[in-house]
Amino acid sequence: MATRKNLRPKKFILLTLIIFLLFGLIDVYLLVNNKKNTSKFDNVNTNYDLEDVFEAFIEEEAFIPEEHSVEEIERDTTVYLSGWIAYWDFNNAVSTYQENDEYIESLSPTWYYLKPDGSLGLKNTARNSNFIYLTKTFGTKIIPTISNSNADELSVVLNDDIFLNKHIEAITSEVDNFNFDGIDIDYEHIKAQDRDSFSNFIKLLSEKLHSNGKVLTIAILWKNNFDTVIENASESRKAQDWETLGKYVDEFRIMAYDYTGSGNSAGPIAPREWIRSILDYATDKVEGHKIVLGLPFYAYEWNEGVKGAKALAWTDVQRIKTSGNIISDELNSEFLEKELTYTIGDTTKVIWYQDSEVTQKRIKLAGTYGIYKFIFWRLGGEDPETFKEARN
Repeated sequence: MATRKNLRPKKFILLTLIIFLLFGLIDVYLLVNNKKNTSKFDNVNTNYDLEDVFEAFIEEEAFIPEEHSVEEIERDTTVYLSGWIAYWDFNNAVSTYQENDEYIESLSPTWYYLKPDGSLGLKNTARNSNFIYLTKTFGTKIIPTISNSNADELSVVLNDDIFLNKHIEAITSEVDNFNFDGIDIDYEHIKAQDRDSFSNFIKLLSEKLHSNGKVLTIAILWKNNFDTVIENASESRKAQDWETLGKYVDEFRIMAYDYTGSGNSAGPIAPREWIRSILDYATDKVEGHKIVLGLPFYAYEWNEGVKGAKALAWTDVQRIKTSGNIISDELNSEFLEKELTYTIGDTTKVIWYQDSEVTQKRIKLAGTYGIYKFIFWRLGGEDPETFKEARN
């Protein structure tokens, strides 16, 4: 019989063998498991195919940082709202802004106009310090508008280097001195022959503003693909080269209203299919993220069968509803606009107007084109539900 002392060396050797065997099994397991879980990025082949790498990126979820999830890199479909402020109805517009500041991205008060020598003329509410302070406090961008009213004067500025440089310098200095976020060009009186000169002006102005971290927006007269419209277009429409201008501006603000102007007989201001034709044209000429659809807040009132209309606000229409003899008041499903008919004495009057329902339907229409930016002409006296509904 072996003694306990003689068994100890044998037990020690056996225990050692078991330990080595266990470690060996563990190494084999780790090697196999690691091979199964090796990422496609662990052994990089410099002769890779880009499509294969992209597929690998999608398959390896661990390589997608949380802040760049698939949902977040999809197209931004947030509705952005801006508004023009008419200098002659400044206080009403500011009241609208104060009530809806959380919904409004930027404001463009019509503060400036072009002078014959290229300098800037000031409207009577320009540089309002209280308003500027208010927009900065609320975090709203302020992009004032410059207008022109004389194509001959603009032509001189566009085609004379001294006047042109003076005009660009006047604009950029005004933006810098008052810390505006940019400037909005609303030149609706342009000679067709100045098409290239106008595009050059926008190019030079954009370069100067962008170098200072400012933005350039432009208010554009509507166009569409109907040959009769383009052939008979006004001088200014012919002078606005959408493809070229769209390359240089940050926002391309299309004024999609006044289909029926105040000098015509009664009719819709911005009918649905007409807006659709404008968007068809626009999305073929300008990058979608730059397009801003301009929509009306105003109304027109006619004497039935007579040319010539009076401009009204939504609040004016509501007062008429309480005092006039209303014949009908309904949404015209064809034109997507409200039509009101009423009488005063022996006179029948017709009003085409906008409310929150109309605006919301137009916003949804634009969304089918991937357009989610809108600017309204003009703030003050509109349906108070419009901004909230537009963002829903």
